[in-house]
Amino acid sequence: MEACRNPLLNSLIINHVVGFLKFDEKKKCRLICQTWNDEVKKTIRKLSRVKLDARSDNRRLCDLISSLCSPDFCSEFSFSSGNVFTEWQEEIEQVQQFFAKFGPNVKSLSIKNCICSNKDLKAILYEGCPNLESFKYIAMINGRLFQDASITSALASPSASSQAVQIQSQYLLPKLKCLHVNIRSSELVRNTELMIDLLSIAPNLEEISWLKLPHDEVSYDRNFQLDLEKAWSADRQSNGLTIRDTIYDVAIHYKPLKFARLSKIESNMRLSNASILELRDRHFPLQSMNIRLTIDVRDNSLTTLLESLSGTLRSLKIEFYPSLLDATCAVAVYDKSKITHGSFTFPKMEKLQHLFLKTFHGSFNFFPKLKSLKTLSFCELDIRDTVSQLRQDVLHSSVNGLSSSLQLFQVFSDEPHFSNDRELTFTHEDVTVLAKAFPNVSEIRVRGCTKKRRKWLKRFPKLKKMEESASERGIGGLKGPKNDSNECCYCCVHKLQRLAWSFR
Repeated sequence: MEACRNPLLNSLIINHVVGFLKFDEKKKCRLICQTWNDEVKKTIRKLSRVKLDARSDNRRLCDLISSLCSPDFCSEFSFSSGNVFTEWQEEIEQVQQFFAKFGPNVKSLSIKNCICSNKDLKAILYEGCPNLESFKYIAMINGRLFQDASITSALASPSASSQAVQIQSQYLLPKLKCLHVNIRSSELVRNTELMIDLLSIAPNLEEISWLKLPHDEVSYDRNFQLDLEKAWSADRQSNGLTIRDTIYDVAIHYKPLKFARLSKIESNMRLSNASILELRDRHFPLQSMNIRLTIDVRDNSLTTLLESLSGTLRSLKIEFYPSLLDATCAVAVYDKSKITHGSFTFPKMEKLQHLFLKTFHGSFNFFPKLKSLKTLSFCELDIRDTVSQLRQDVLHSSVNGLSSSLQLFQVFSDEPHFSNDRELTFTHEDVTVLAKAFPNVSEIRVRGCTKKRRKWLKRFPKLKKMEESASERGIGGLKGPKNDSNECCYCCVHKLQRLAWSFR
C-alpha cells in the first residue's frame, strides 16, 4: 500500500473513518488501498457516520471535516474512548462551533467514555443537537451524566412530588425516541440517578435499552456475578441500593416520569415482578409492548410474572445464583402443574435463555406454548439434568417434538477459558433426546466442547451450521474477504475481526 503523503489522513482515514463507509465489501478494500490526498474529499463526502476517537487528533479532524463538508453531510456522530472533552478544555469553543454547524442535522449521537463538564454536554445535547432522535451513552467509568443540583435533587428521590420536579424546556429533547445506556461498572447498581436523568430529558421516548451487550450470545462474567451477590446480600442502609432495587425498577416506580409513547423495553438487569405489576397498574399497554426481560428466579414469583406478561414476551432470560437459592427453590418455581396448566401462552417469544449456576430440575413440557421460539440457550452447569428431564417429556410428546419452530440451539459455559474438568459433558443418548425434542434446529453454537461431542451434535436431522463460539465471527458477524492473502491487511473487515479477538 502506498503511504499517504499526509500522515494525519493516513491514520484517521484508515483506522477510524473508512470502516463506516456504506460500500460493499469489495469497494472497501480498494478504497483503503488507493486513498491519496486527492481522493480524501470524495471519501469524506460519502460518509454516513463519523467516529471521533480520543486517541486521534480530534481537533485537526474537526477542522478537516468542517472545511470540506456541508452542514448536512452526516446525521450520525460518535465520540469514543478516553477523556475527550477534558483534553479539549482549551479548545471547547471549537467543539461547540463544530456542533453549531453540524449539530442541527445530527439525528444520532454516541458518547463513549467521555468525561465532560455539565456545561459542555448541555451545549452539545440541547443547543447543538435539537433534532436528536437517538442517543447512546456508553461508559467504562463511574460518574454522572448531569450534575446540576437544580435538576437532579428533586429527581433523585422517588418520593418527590411531581410539583417538585421543574425541568426547564431548554433541557428537554422532545424528538428523542431511542435511548441506549451501557455502563459496565462495579458501581452499576448505584447509578439510579443517571437513569432518572436520562429519562427526564426525553418525554417522548419510544425505546429504552439499558446495558445492552455487544454480542448476541450468552456470556458470563464471574466477577460481575460476585458483585451482584454482594449487592444482593448487603445491608440496605449501608449500601444504598440492593440488586432488587435495580435502576430499571426505581425508574419505573418513580411516579413523575412519563412514558407516554413507550413501546419497547430491553433490560439485561433484573426487572422485578413488582415492577411489571406497577406498569400494569399504571395502564401501560403491556399486550402491545415489545418486552425482553432478564429476571431472577425467586420462589412463587415466576408464575405470577409469566401470567402478567402472557402474550407479550419476546425474549426471556432466567438467571439463578447459588448464594441465595438452591435447586429445591427452582423446582418450586417451575412447578410442573403450574407451568403446564397456567393461564398463559407466549406466541411472540423468540428467545429463551436459562443461566443457572447450579443444577436445575424442572419440567420443560411447556415448550408447545412457545409457538415462535427460535433460539434456546443453556448454561453449561444445568444442561445435563435438563436433558434428563427432556427425555421424560419427549416420551409423552407428539411426533413433531417439543418445539418444531426452534432453529438455534446454544450451550455455553460460564467461564471464558476451559480446562479439562470444565468441558461440556453430555452423552450420545443426550444428543438423541435433544434431536427428537427439537427436530428443526438448523444451527448449533457450543463452547467448551470436545471434538468427539461436536460430532455427536450432528445428529440433528436438519443441522446446517455449527460454530465453536458465536464471538469467533467477529464484530457484527462480519466475514473476511474471499481472498484474504490478496486483500489489504488494513481493510475494515480485517480490522473489525482483529478488534473482536483483542477484546476476548
